[in-house]
Amino acid sequence: MSASMGATLYGYAVESEIALPRARSGPATRGSIRVRLAGADLLEHHGRLVRYEPNTWALARTDGGLLVWCPATGSYHADVESGLIEVQPDERFEGFLEHRLACLVVPLLLAERGDLALHAAVLARGGRAVAFCGRSMRGKSTLAAALAARGWALLGDDSAVLSLDGDDGVIAWPGPAGSRLRPLGERVLRQLVHADNGAGETAPVRLAAVVELQERGGEAPVAERVAPVPAATSLYGYAPQADGPAVAHTFRMVARLVERVPVFRARMPDDLERAGEHAEVLLSAVI
Repeated sequence: MSASMGATLYGYAVESEIALPRARSGPATRGSIRVRLAGADLLEHHGRLVRYEPNTWALARTDGGLLVWCPATGSYHADVESGLIEVQPDERFEGFLEHRLACLVVPLLLAERGDLALHAAVLARGGRAVAFCGRSMRGKSTLAAALAARGWALLGDDSAVLSLDGDDGVIAWPGPAGSRLRPLGERVLRQLVHADNGAGETAPVRLAAVVELQERGGEAPVAERVAPVPAATSLYGYAPQADGPAVAHTFRMVARLVERVPVFRARMPDDLERAGEHAEVLLSAVI
């Protein structure tokens, strides 16, 4: 693998020993993160198990860091204070190692440093961004790709890193470029599209709305605004965090998010051919 130099994710410069073709190429303003190949078995680290889902991922809190394991992908150890991420690859599908690094491990690290990470796609236009949360198969990646094809800036297809902005705002930092789609009949996100969409844009964008996608159905998009308390309860479930002190921090950040940004629940028709058209209608209703 060729090393990645001059890469940027979520406002941080990333110096990496593994290739990061989806990283952005613009200026970094928040500091630096180093990614290097591990010299020893990362799973030998001692820590407290926080999450274990054998088909998707496992997370443990170590002394000063986070240990993440993803099947068919590899293991990662992130040192929160230094910003060093060690990687032990076990990649069976091309792009998985980078995807988990950029969309899970780095957001977890930044959440430990004070940001709010959400499992969400983020699109922007005209200086306003919208984050789309939802369970797997709810259409986040499809919606992101459809809007990118219509000229929206794609800030991230599977992860959002948010920071408070002043006394009343929230900003979204651009993550990995492009969107990964599932080939027809598969559950694995392997088809990369729109990789050049805004690849040089690294400045944050003001968040205008958050949309929680419900199960697809019906003939037209439907959106309803959610009151702050139930909105916070729902959004907390999309915020990956490493337990311990991260629990209280995540609750505080989600509470501030719903105070500052409107949250909606929405349903999209299960009509992929008109996904872009439906997405535009939905966005016109929420911003």
